[in-house]
Amino acid sequence: MCWRIVAALELLSGSHSDNVIHNARALIASYDEAQTAPASARKIVHFLGDENRAALSNPHHAGIHLFVAHLSADLNIGHDHILRLIDFESAFPMMVMLAAAGFPKHAALQTMIDLRSQKLSAREAALFEADYTHFIPEMARQQICDWSSARSLFLSSGRT
Repeated sequence: MCWRIVAALELLSGSHSDNVIHNARALIASYDEAQTAPASARKIVHFLGDENRAALSNPHHAGIHLFVAHLSADLNIGHDHILRLIDFESAFPMMVMLAAAGFPKHAALQTMIDLRSQKLSAREAALFEADYTHFIPEMARQQICDWSSARSLFLSSGRT
């Protein structure tokens, strides 16, 4: 992404800039994935005892980074994959994910509202209301595992 910005700046200015390239290289060299908010959240979740993890099930109180890190650890799928399931065009994958994590219906509904209120359609809300209690956590976990395996296979083929 950094080099795309450099290219755009050079295109806009109409010339090659050694200063911009030097700054881009410095920016890339200073980036440390271990210092990002998601990485820090994963570390916090890892070192928390099980008795303290329950509070992380509420994104409104824990924040999105800790909430996602908690789900990632609980469901054993990647942080990025959790975010994609939350932001998927349909609310169904998020419903399955919350069921797999063992969220009771009232907590799952509040989480859906907190994270998807702008995208949640009346049809999806009705589907949630009618069917959420029919999700069996073990079956939902198997579905999440299948999705995770399919995503890993897709990503390993070199596509994004």
